[in-house]
Amino acid sequence: MGTQEAINHIIRLVGGQANINKVWHCMTRLRFDLIDDQKVNQNEIKKLPGVLGAQLQSDQFQVIIGPKVSHWYEQMLNALGAGNAASPAATKSRKGLISLFMDTVSGVFGPIVPAIAGAGMIKGLLAGLIALKVVSAKSDTVVIIDLIASGVFYFLPFFLAVSAAKIFKVNEYLAAAVAACLMYPSLIEAAKALAAHQDGAVSAFWLLNAIPVSVFNYSASVIPVIFSILALSYIHRWVDSIMPDVLKTVFTPTLTLFIGALAALVVIGPIGIWLGKGLALFIEGLFSVSASFAGLIVGAIRPVAVLTGMHHAMTPIALQNFSDRGYDMLMPMM
Repeated sequence: MGTQEAINHIIRLVGGQANINKVWHCMTRLRFDLIDDQKVNQNEIKKLPGVLGAQLQSDQFQVIIGPKVSHWYEQMLNALGAGNAASPAATKSRKGLISLFMDTVSGVFGPIVPAIAGAGMIKGLLAGLIALKVVSAKSDTVVIIDLIASGVFYFLPFFLAVSAAKIFKVNEYLAAAVAACLMYPSLIEAAKALAAHQDGAVSAFWLLNAIPVSVFNYSASVIPVIFSILALSYIHRWVDSIMPDVLKTVFTPTLTLFIGALAALVVIGPIGIWLGKGLALFIEGLFSVSASFAGLIVGAIRPVAVLTGMHHAMTPIALQNFSDRGYDMLMPMM
């Protein structure tokens, strides 16, 4: 049995395309958001060639594929065609907040994990070469390798924006445009000047002398951009619903971008920054009480977290630690 035939069997055994609300993947699993979980035939799916396991966890049906999951996912999308979702009217009852959060985080981070993992490995190898004095920390070689490895993390908001746009069903280029506003040099440079306590540094820009745009460095940030794209999806639907058909082509994206970017800069971005700092402080506080205790807790919950997909919830905290402090305590243990 070939891969495509196995995928066709999976679609049939999860209740058919009409029962699939959404499908995505992480590093090893196809993850299904199904309308009716009772229609799934787990035992038969487990018997399919190439399938390493199947389980229902956190309101997701997960089919374990292994390293070839991205190839299976592409063929799954081809099999589902344009109908890679059931009609909104057919979706199942509202999920709990925790399950919804897990779905969102895993859905956003899953597709970009290869880029993060690849860049992280390069940074780790480079650090090892410098520590062993194989290369000089001030050499051009280090500069070139570092820019290859660090680019993903510095411009992470763009990766997150595109990935989040697919989850929240909004135009990917509008999402990237909002991320570009958060990453614009004038804002980043002002944040760096403020952090360095330079003369003339400002803590906010003022729109019409009435609306403050707080100065923050959003490079490598996680939470602000995800919530900004979530808000953008609602803004786009609202603008599109009130805009006359004859004006939609030009003015729907215009108003969506303006309102969405303004909301990100004035409200969502600053709240996201402080929320991220709060999460990082909580984790750091746990380590300050007892590093051994913190390690015991993280290590104990890791297998269960991976099994249920909840490990993705730790990724924003770890990346926010890198952004705020330049290091992280979680990833070495994970």
